[in-house]
Amino acid sequence: MKPESFSRRERGLSHWYASLGILLPTLLLGVSASAQPVTFFNGNASVTTDPNSSTGMTSWSVDGVNVLSQQSFWLGVGNNNIIPVSGISTAATSGPTVDPNYTGYSTSYANSQVSLSAVYSLVGGASGSGQSDLGEQIQIKNISATPLTFHFYQYAAFQNVMSVNLTSAAGFFGDAYVTGAGALVHESVNTGVIPGPSEGETEAPGVTLGKLTAGTPFTLDGSTVGGAGATWAFEWDETVSPGSSLIISKDLNITLALPVPEPATWSLVSVGLIGFGFLKWNSGRRCK
Repeated sequence: MKPESFSRRERGLSHWYASLGILLPTLLLGVSASAQPVTFFNGNASVTTDPNSSTGMTSWSVDGVNVLSQQSFWLGVGNNNIIPVSGISTAATSGPTVDPNYTGYSTSYANSQVSLSAVYSLVGGASGSGQSDLGEQIQIKNISATPLTFHFYQYAAFQNVMSVNLTSAAGFFGDAYVTGAGALVHESVNTGVIPGPSEGETEAPGVTLGKLTAGTPFTLDGSTVGGAGATWAFEWDETVSPGSSLIISKDLNITLALPVPEPATWSLVSVGLIGFGFLKWNSGRRCK
């Protein structure tokens, strides 16, 4: 990815972490009891998500170009079946909340065992910059009276993918690098004091999603390199005591390649400029 892309992502991520302490409680106050598909905007970017659908997020557009097919979250508790987070309960939502530097939106779910909230922070760039960041923080809390083992999955499918590469170190996955037709996507997972994904996988379209929708408990296969059309997923496995939470912090950055005129286009422009110059020169001669 271009150096300026990392610089922008780091600035967006730094601002997001700094503001999260204010954003999270603000978004979780005055939560709506129902939810419909929503689109929220910031700068040159927009995100569309349906918190009550298993498909989750279905669009992330930057300068009018949608690069996302689907990002969705799935949860398994112990040996129970894996379900989309929308299967926990009807979503409660808050936002979009507009700040000069980001737009925040949150969804939350709860049943007798677990409460789960997801807070999104969209940072758009200037029009035509081809840049956008999306911060995501997920909190999964054990509200039962006994320890619970959570298996949390993030599934992602972007459009026009040419390759996907996942990084792993010291038993954790940390980054996803995606290249496509005119776009670069980088997902960074905070693996500091917060546990990183214990597993990941890249697969052909439909493979990982098929495993998730089947519902049977499984572990991602650990594959780290995917080719054209590949999707990817991360998996967190954590045993959480009553009243405690698993916190997952992630940041995704998009860089669109700015269009370069075709050689034929440049030729036409050059011919036009030459012709314009000739007309000015000839007009000047006639005036003498």
